[in-house]
Amino acid sequence: LHALKQKIETELERAGVLFVKTQTWREARATLLNAVRAEKIIVSIILGVIILFAGFMIFIILTVQVVEKGRDIGILQSVGATSRGVAQLFFFAGTSICLSGLVLGTLFGVSFGLGINTLQRWIHLLTGLEVFPQGVYYLDHIPVKFLPEDLAFIILTTIVVSLMASLIPARRAAKKLPTEGLRYS
Repeated sequence: LHALKQKIETELERAGVLFVKTQTWREARATLLNAVRAEKIIVSIILGVIILFAGFMIFIILTVQVVEKGRDIGILQSVGATSRGVAQLFFFAGTSICLSGLVLGTLFGVSFGLGINTLQRWIHLLTGLEVFPQGVYYLDHIPVKFLPEDLAFIILTTIVVSLMASLIPARRAAKKLPTEGLRYS
């Protein structure tokens, strides 16, 4: 691209054309491209915070379940359930929360991305509000491009955070003594 620009400038100089500035599309739209890059970073940060919050919520839900189900854990252990079995029970509960949230989030997120231009047109028709002003962005529609590596990174990060959030309550449930759970019932 840079070589083509140099070639055009050289040809213009040979032809005697003076005071002409050549620009690539990227140079002409540098401000817009920098704004889009900054918005992508901001969206990534927001998505990261949402993933961390979801992991924290899984942690809280399972921790409360361990506390509330202390008697049930004690009964399970007194009839022969192993600590590992109790830990697996809570870990699988966290995994099911993780996977259901992941599937729903992916479906809604991809559907929203694919339908964003239709949604924008409906908002404009119903309210007159222009969500994506053409004069600001120099584009006639919201460009949407799903990169498989971005989607895979988001999914893997969500799984890792959720599973890590499930481990601590599962271990805490496994360490409960049967007598403690039964004593306070």
